[in-house]
Amino acid sequence: MTPPFFSFGRRRRRRASPADEPKDVTPVPSSSSAPEPEEDGGPGPVPAPAVNAAPVPGFDGPPPSERREALVEEALSAWREQLIELGGTASLDDITQLDGVVDLTAAHPSGLAQLYAGRPTHLSSLVRERGALGVARQCLRKVAGRTDQLARQFGVAPVYLAIGIASWVEIVPASPEAGAPEDEGGIGPVAIEPAPDLLGDPPAPRGGARGGSGPDFLRSVASQADDVTVPVPQVPGDGPEPRTRTRTVKVPVLLRPVRLSASSADATLALDPSIEVNPVLTRALRRAGSRADIEAVAHAALGAEGFTPRTALNRIGTLGREYLSGFLVRENLVVGPFVHPGQALIEDFDATMERARASALVAALAGDPDARAALDVPLPEPDPQDRAPERERGAGDLDVGQLDAVEAVSSGASILLDAPPGSDVAATLAAVVADAAASGRTVLHVPASSADGHAVAQALRDMGLGGLVLDLTEDPAWRRHAAEEIKEGLGAQPPELDVPAIVDLRERLRSVRERLTGSINALHLRREPWGVSAYEALQHLAELTTGRRIRTTARVAPGHLERLDGAGMARARRLLHRAHDLGVMEPQVSTSAWNGIDVADIDEATDALTQLSRLADDLLPAVRDYSVDIADATGMSRATTLNQWCEQLEVLDGVRESLDVFLPEVFERSAADMLIATASRQWREEHSVEMSGAERRRFLKQAKDLVRPGRPVEDLHAELVKVQQRREAWRTHDPDGGWPRLPQGLDTMQATAIQARDAIEDLEPILGAGPDAPGLMDLPLEDLLARVRALADDDATAQKMPELNRVVADLDELGLTAFVADLADRHVADDDLDTELAYCWWSSLLAQVLREDPELADLHAGILGERADALRGLDSAQADSLSGPVCQAYARRVRAAVEADKASARSLYVALSREDGVPLREILAAHPVAFIARPVWIVPPTLVPQVLTPDAVVDLAVLDASAHMPVPQALPAFVRAEQVLVVGDPRRATTGLASELGPLLPSVTLPTTRNTFDARIAAFLAANGYEGVVEAVPAPPRGSRMTLALVEGRGMPAPGQAAVESVPAEVEQVVELVADHALTRPELSLGVVALNARHAEEIRSAISAEAAESPSLEKFCAAGVAEPFVVVDLDGARSLRRDHVILSVGYAKTPHGRTIHTFDAVSGTGGMVGLVEALCASRDSTAVVSCLAAEDLDPDRLHSPGARLLREVLVRAAGRAEEIPQDGDQAPDRLLIDLAEHLWRKGLTVIPRYGVEGGVRIPLAIGHQDYPGELFVAVLTDDADYMAEPSLRRRDRHWIERLQQRGWRVHTAYSVAVFVDPEAEASVIEEQVLSVMAARQAAAQEEVEPEPAQPVPAVIELDSEESGSVPAVERLSPPARGPRPPIAPAQPLQAYSDDQLDELVIWIRSDGVEREEAEEVEELRRSLALMRHGSGINAVLTNAVRRNR
Repeated sequence: MTPPFFSFGRRRRRRASPADEPKDVTPVPSSSSAPEPEEDGGPGPVPAPAVNAAPVPGFDGPPPSERREALVEEALSAWREQLIELGGTASLDDITQLDGVVDLTAAHPSGLAQLYAGRPTHLSSLVRERGALGVARQCLRKVAGRTDQLARQFGVAPVYLAIGIASWVEIVPASPEAGAPEDEGGIGPVAIEPAPDLLGDPPAPRGGARGGSGPDFLRSVASQADDVTVPVPQVPGDGPEPRTRTRTVKVPVLLRPVRLSASSADATLALDPSIEVNPVLTRALRRAGSRADIEAVAHAALGAEGFTPRTALNRIGTLGREYLSGFLVRENLVVGPFVHPGQALIEDFDATMERARASALVAALAGDPDARAALDVPLPEPDPQDRAPERERGAGDLDVGQLDAVEAVSSGASILLDAPPGSDVAATLAAVVADAAASGRTVLHVPASSADGHAVAQALRDMGLGGLVLDLTEDPAWRRHAAEEIKEGLGAQPPELDVPAIVDLRERLRSVRERLTGSINALHLRREPWGVSAYEALQHLAELTTGRRIRTTARVAPGHLERLDGAGMARARRLLHRAHDLGVMEPQVSTSAWNGIDVADIDEATDALTQLSRLADDLLPAVRDYSVDIADATGMSRATTLNQWCEQLEVLDGVRESLDVFLPEVFERSAADMLIATASRQWREEHSVEMSGAERRRFLKQAKDLVRPGRPVEDLHAELVKVQQRREAWRTHDPDGGWPRLPQGLDTMQATAIQARDAIEDLEPILGAGPDAPGLMDLPLEDLLARVRALADDDATAQKMPELNRVVADLDELGLTAFVADLADRHVADDDLDTELAYCWWSSLLAQVLREDPELADLHAGILGERADALRGLDSAQADSLSGPVCQAYARRVRAAVEADKASARSLYVALSREDGVPLREILAAHPVAFIARPVWIVPPTLVPQVLTPDAVVDLAVLDASAHMPVPQALPAFVRAEQVLVVGDPRRATTGLASELGPLLPSVTLPTTRNTFDARIAAFLAANGYEGVVEAVPAPPRGSRMTLALVEGRGMPAPGQAAVESVPAEVEQVVELVADHALTRPELSLGVVALNARHAEEIRSAISAEAAESPSLEKFCAAGVAEPFVVVDLDGARSLRRDHVILSVGYAKTPHGRTIHTFDAVSGTGGMVGLVEALCASRDSTAVVSCLAAEDLDPDRLHSPGARLLREVLVRAAGRAEEIPQDGDQAPDRLLIDLAEHLWRKGLTVIPRYGVEGGVRIPLAIGHQDYPGELFVAVLTDDADYMAEPSLRRRDRHWIERLQQRGWRVHTAYSVAVFVDPEAEASVIEEQVLSVMAARQAAAQEEVEPEPAQPVPAVIELDSEESGSVPAVERLSPPARGPRPPIAPAQPLQAYSDDQLDELVIWIRSDGVEREEAEEVEELRRSLALMRHGSGINAVLTNAVRRNR
């Protein structure tokens, strides 16, 4: 059976009711209806693989209510009417309806044989006469243009070779106007001729006179398309006499698909190995009663010996003459787009009508509330966090918002994928279909345009998943390619995956995520009870150290910081100011001897002062003098402390006591032996000492001899023990040894010592109360005297010590003792106390947080950067690893299916290998394994019925309505699906699939975080309906890539139009630009976007006419390249991507100079987005051609966003766009200000918070003074905006990559690194700026590097008056300069010495050309490649020129 690719009438009319059908004609089901049993014994619908998805209400639901049935019928009727309007004219029913064809009737036999053999054949091989070849080429360009236009609208537009033209006469009801013909064709006699016997072999050559004469052919055929209105006899009494008319039908007979290729000026044609019979002819024969298998007759023409249409045409001619009146077959070979793609949609719409009536989606669209409620199902909650590596679905490098979409689709619900401008639809859909394929689901992707389908297929191929997809968009040979792809898929082999490596990768990614998140979150975590974070501490500390002022190094005592909450800090401030008032921070108090002495009250202070005065005035001076006397009299060391002096007095008193018992000689030597000798036995045993009796007696005698005569001694041993002890004590005070001597006045000295000791003991609780306070008795006498005198003299301080001590104690309770001491040491003023306290508090808080939080234990300047770098590498590798498991799951499923039914797989392979013209959809319906071999099918709407039978079922239908897609165009696709994913922007239009079906479905909005819009354009979108959806990301300032060519052109509005569209002057300017591009830059792709359809068509026609006269332009416009030249209107700009784009406005003023502020498509609902897409179509530059300047458009009369944007485009293209204004209301973080100051001191340009209003801001944008107006480096940091983004992939990788794609060098200055060493961070940024400058300078040097001087030939010029009699005067061109001095250009001016500038001046003058001073200055500037102009630079260059004159 022939696939239902064709329509019934010249123009599709609404389906006739049974009463309207002719009574004498037996209805014959069309080829798109259910096949008759005897003609199609194929299996039923393709079973869908089972999936674990929630069921979606579909055609298995309960019987619809009568209301629902009525709503559905009404909607289906309206949609069919829309589809009829979309379907266009039916050239299969009337060949004269074609706009252009290529007539190959008189083609050369050898070329025709080559074409029939299936080989690519040049048009010049078919049409060899020069004049006819030119006409054929022009006709072929028309065919290609028409095909391209249809392909952009429907995704596919096949071209056919029509073999044979059949004509016959039909009697049909007349139009309501009696006798009026349906067409404009004239009425004349019906011509019935015998069919010529020229049906088999190629016709004999006729010199090419008619080869390619497309217009002549159409005129000759049309001249015979006559309709005659005649009455039909009627039985009397049956009513008024009906009027009928005869119509001569002229249609193609056999159709073979043709592939056109125009990679050069000489296009090639190739036939696909399939053949079809015009279904109009087939249906006419069936209505007339023929039951012959016409398709089999046609397929017989494709035999093993090649293509021989003679037999088929003969057989069809015989059948025609038998059943049809006046049947005639003429010998013609014609190439053209005979099938309007929209006509196939009507056939499929009718074939799937019953399924549409049972579809919940159709009922919801028709307005049934129950169906709408059934579609409103909950989706998984969006998750802003990165997924765990093992839980990440889909494939590719996806944003978390895209993963939300993948997960929502995997739930099984039909949803709307809201795709605002700038969203990455292709990558998202690639991930969705990859996830579905990995789950064993079949996917039908119906793209909005061929470019959209190719983008998804390419995204899958880029991920290594090309084996999943079968892309049939814009592929003339789609049947053959589909067969090859399916056969290849049957042999899919699971890839070998390094599972341990993948597991290890995911573990490392999880670890680095946790560590980076832990550190960053800990840094920004608000700590209780203070409610602040370590990050805030860094910011405040940076602010408090502004100006490099010295701050306190003291910290709050450990364990006390919790007391300094809000109330504690307020108390501390009060205490500090009171302490300052009491003089704690003043030198007289801070240096006072009373400082730190705890005096409880004034009475205690008074008593202390009394004792201190006595010590200072009497006692301590006496002690000092007595210590000298003792030293002089006894030889003892001079006592240095009061305690030591008292010890000496005790030793002297003991010596005096021993000398009352013994003679002085007792101290001459050790008394140890005498001590043992006089001891008891028990003592000796306890001390383990033995001595013989003789020795004891001898030493006992010595001891007794040393006792003073007459002095009784009761215990000689005890007295000797004292002597020994006193002898040892003496030797400690008298290092020279010798007998002890007693000073005079020992008793007086002892009395003085007692008084001093008592006074000191009274003062000790006050003066020595501190834990570190030294004992007064142990102080050196001079220090003690000085301290006591200082305390006694400073009675004023002593009087206020009680209150001061209470304040200091309270501060100590708050842990601020060390801080107060530091303030006193630095004599901090009262006005600075609060700032110093804040610095101490923030520093102490930061130190405590770093000490106590394990996440921050190893935090240092570079650790966050290292972890972020590791994250980027591992996260990118994770994204790359996702496709492997998907591919493995797919291949294993293919292998399992093939192994389970090898016979079916073998049968499929054989069926696909045969070139017998069997429709692909019949093969697929008979072999479900084909959809396992290729689970993802990208099919334009018009090819859906060629691939899927009306009763086929797919698991998921992806309907890409990014461009306007009418509901009836997509309806046959989505009624075949269990689940539907609508992709589109419902804001863009009020009609179409996205706007009508989208709001009825639960939706997921795709992120635009990776859009490439110009910041101003993105901001314009955000301000006009896309707020919070489209982000405006600034790019480095650079020269505008738009230019404006203003054309002086005016005109009048066309009939039915309000605006002046497409004046010739603008069309000619566009043609001139295209021709210039084709000559000068043919290697770069080019596209033209016209802002209205009429203008686009005029440009196409003009370029086609110009190409006929220009071989270079014809070659450039030829197809067959990756990005061919194309002219599109605003709707076609969405999928356009070229190196350069010409944007032609297509509107002009009236002859009187009035501007009509009506811009049709631009002013429409989607005009703004369409214009944005046109502006984004160019990779490099956009040339705007317009008859209107910005001044011609009155802003007050521009009411639509698209029209206002058009004016802004004209302003920017004219070079009058303002620089991006910077927001000065909000300053960056204090740390960044500190970093900016370091960068500024290095001579760099620093702009904080760079960006447009309402868009994202770059914390610091860095440039260089030598490149004014330019910025090179974007400095990011972990600020509030950074922390607001929970996804590490988005904030730490995608955001950086996005800025890099826009031309920024990116450096992340983490707050810790900036706080620790801002100079080091500034140096790193400076290196990046200098590297950009070095690359610029190297490029500039390559551009200005002089080529070796070539010998200059003499130029001979003759005087015009005397050339005949006077010899020629030989005039040489000016001498060239010598070699340029080896001085690098494009350096900062200060890098050049005076000698180098002098060398360049001399080199400039070496050409001998006389120049003014200003001219030489400019020459010097050019030779240095200096871009800056300024008074200082001009002065340096002028001086260099002057000093060499």
